[in-house]
Amino acid sequence: MRSDLLFVYGTLKRQGHNHGFLQSAGFRGQAQTPAGFCLLPGPGYPYLLPWEADTWVRGELYQIPDDLWPKLDWLEDNGKEYQRHLGWFFHLASKQWLPAWVYLALNMRPEVDAHCQERILCRDGCFDYRTS
Repeated sequence: MRSDLLFVYGTLKRQGHNHGFLQSAGFRGQAQTPAGFCLLPGPGYPYLLPWEADTWVRGELYQIPDDLWPKLDWLEDNGKEYQRHLGWFFHLASKQWLPAWVYLALNMRPEVDAHCQERILCRDGCFDYRTS
């Protein structure tokens, strides 16, 4: 499976303070993770983590040019704080599952159960990081 798409869920979203990094990327629409993910609040940005509950996370899909991946890996501290993973995301407009990359938090497992259960869910069981 290959993809040039990136699923963003926090500060890279439109109106997020890191959205400027995506100037050369093409917005492809709203999307969400499959069930089994949680957003954990961090110090000014969220962490996306796998979680055992029937919840998902809303975000946006962007088509990323090849020369932008190294900048995004640097921004996300790929391999240290986050790890880029390839997965499937539901594109809301087309109602199709599309392969896309996402940055998942590393080394956060002890905090997941303590914090995800305290999060306020949207009515449909979805976490949504508000950038504004």
